[in-house]
Amino acid sequence: MFKRLFSLVLILSFAGIASADLVGYWALDGDGLDSSTYGNDGTINGNVAPTADRFGNPNGAMSFAGGSGDNIDVGDDASLNPTGAMTITAWVYLDSTSDVHTRRNARILGKMDGGGHRAWSTGIEASSGGVAWPATLQVSSNGNDVISSIDDASLPLDQWVHYAGVYTPGTSMDVYLDGDLAFSLTTGVPASQYSANGNSVLIGNRPSCGDCGWYGSHDEVRIYNEALSQTQIESIMWGNSAGAPDPGDRADRAAVNPILSWRAPDAEWLVDPNHPVQYVVYFDPNELLVANGDPSVSPGPQFETQWPPEPLDLDPVTKYYWRVDVIDPNFGDPQIYPGVVWSFTTLPPKAGLIFPANGAADVGQNAILQWDPGFGAVEHDVYFGTDEALVTAGDTSVYMGPQTEATFGPNLDWQTQYFWRIDEIFVSGGAPEVGNVWNFTTTVAICEYPLEGDVDNNCAVNLEDLALMAGN
Repeated sequence: MFKRLFSLVLILSFAGIASADLVGYWALDGDGLDSSTYGNDGTINGNVAPTADRFGNPNGAMSFAGGSGDNIDVGDDASLNPTGAMTITAWVYLDSTSDVHTRRNARILGKMDGGGHRAWSTGIEASSGGVAWPATLQVSSNGNDVISSIDDASLPLDQWVHYAGVYTPGTSMDVYLDGDLAFSLTTGVPASQYSANGNSVLIGNRPSCGDCGWYGSHDEVRIYNEALSQTQIESIMWGNSAGAPDPGDRADRAAVNPILSWRAPDAEWLVDPNHPVQYVVYFDPNELLVANGDPSVSPGPQFETQWPPEPLDLDPVTKYYWRVDVIDPNFGDPQIYPGVVWSFTTLPPKAGLIFPANGAADVGQNAILQWDPGFGAVEHDVYFGTDEALVTAGDTSVYMGPQTEATFGPNLDWQTQYFWRIDEIFVSGGAPEVGNVWNFTTTVAICEYPLEGDVDNNCAVNLEDLALMAGN
């Protein structure tokens, strides 16, 4: 429960990180208390209950069932009515098993009411532009019109994600996910926002809405009355924990010989920032041993932000789990901040991570095929053509020969669907690892100037055009 114990320290030291006014910080450690200096404590309503946070602490976050009356009401204090810049951050978990999933919008934090009383809101849309449950930031300048910055990808499901919405008046409305800029709206951004609508700010919902309840969990919800930078958002996201794991969390096709590395917590988050922290790494294919911090899978404390000194020698096609605990010296009374459990899966023998992506459209006529080689592959048999059945069968008519590099430059026609596969060849001999069949479609031909006589619009005048003109 270190979030509550050190909230005052974090508030006092945060000026060195953000130079911004924290007007609300709800750690959500089983309650709705505000740890900022404004005291905007919340009242829990409806089906809202303590749940485990991303560290596994049993009462470290709050779950929301998604009902219209499920929320934490933190009031309508003047500090929660910004008219200028604003940043909202939170750890969020969207539950795909909920019975309301795909059927409604869902809000992280909202003050948005109906017409004449619209203000600001953060969360997801049920669907927008053909994209399901994208993250969004909404601002109204006059209580009626709503400007929305909506991501062009779906929010990841069934996992903790760090959300940040940043409103810079007249300039941008940015949505960050896990510290990275996911979407930025830079046109039509209001020069100011309307907030004094008399409505409470709700965590997990918005006022006067029957289908805006969040379904999943929230943790560490914050409001700042300033537009924070990406560096500041990353600092908030990781706090006093180790962060930015490499290999990345849930990485697929990771190298079998990695050196694990991570980001050190910023000094401002530590109780004793003048002394170096130590780290304890837990690493094993057994998730339970890592999650429980079993000493049998740990080399012990260290000061370096990477481990081990020499590259590991891992098995291919294997999922590994790891976590990094931070030991804060804390003036001689060390405080341990447990890390979250990360994972990655090592390379399989198949080729993957292709370009163009499978099913891609509007691919350029000069595209070069690229792929990530399978583990241990020394050559790559390429099958390529316009007939899916021939490529699938590995027919000699579409065999392009062995390649030593993981690239292939075919001759492509405009507006044509192609199929391809890569079979991996290994130094030890034996049967190749047969690859998946992928496809892409090239774009419509676009000439800088229309060409006289170019009947088939392929940006070239040739015998095919003459045949078409002759009706043959």
